[in-house]
Formats: sequence, structure tokens, C-alpha cells
Amino acid sequence: MAVTPAAAQSNVDFTGTVATVCALSLPTNGTLGLNPAGNVLSSEYGLAGSVTVLSIGSNNLAVDAPIWQVAPPAGYNATGEALLVSYSGAAGLSAVNQAFTASDTSVPIGTLAAAVLTVNNRVTNSNGFAEGTYTTRTVVTCTP
Repeated sequence: MAVTPAAAQSNVDFTGTVATVCALSLPTNGTLGLNPAGNVLSSEYGLAGSVTVLSIGSNNLAVDAPIWQVAPPAGYNATGEALLVSYSGAAGLSAVNQAFTASDTSVPIGTLAAAVLTVNNRVTNSNGFAEGTYTTRTVVTCTP
């Protein structure tokens, strides 16, 4: 009677770790343009800004209301002004869509490849705008 050898067996295990990452890159500044009535200064009449978002894991995207980066020119009457922000996402951020607001906002985002967030600023003022340069800033933050 012949004896058959026992089969050899070996385990090959694999382990992987995915860390939560949220990164912002490639910011593009926008430009503000004046509407025909002269009471709205907005990137809608200029050019929107943008930032690329990379998210792995469960993260939050916070977008602050705009602030004056540089004080408005002399002669500007700030009575009745409103600084507003809106944003929308492309591709993996398509569910991220905020109409113009004067409030800070935060939205949850999941895992996505690099996606572009488009940001608009608007300043409304029934008094209009004095001649000069106006600069607003909106801070975008991504956190785990």
C-alpha cells in the first residue's frame, strides 16, 4: 500500500490601513465685478474662485462667510452692506451646494478623489460703491 504525502499549506495574510485625510490644494482667486445697477459687487459679474478638495474617510468641509481682506476705499458707506458666500462642488462633491449666505457653513463629505469646489463672493449695498479696490476673503477648511 502506497502512502500519499500530506498537502502543504501556508497562510498569506494582508493588512492595510486607511488614514483619514482631507487636503485642499490649487486655490484659484476670484474677481469681483459690479452689476449694472451699481449696488452689487460679485464674482457673478467677475470670476468665481475655486479650490481642489481631496477627502479620504469621513470629513467636514467648512466655508466661512466672507470678510473684508482689505478695508474698503475711503468714501465707501458700509451702512446696509451684506457680505455673502455661495459654493458648489463638481464630480464627487456634486451634493455640496450652498446658495448665497452670510453665515459660516459646514457640510460632511465622504471619500472622494480630487474634486473642485467653486466659491463665489457677493457684496450688496444699497448705497453703491465708492471708486477703489475691494478685496474679500472666504476661508475654506477641511477637517476629519
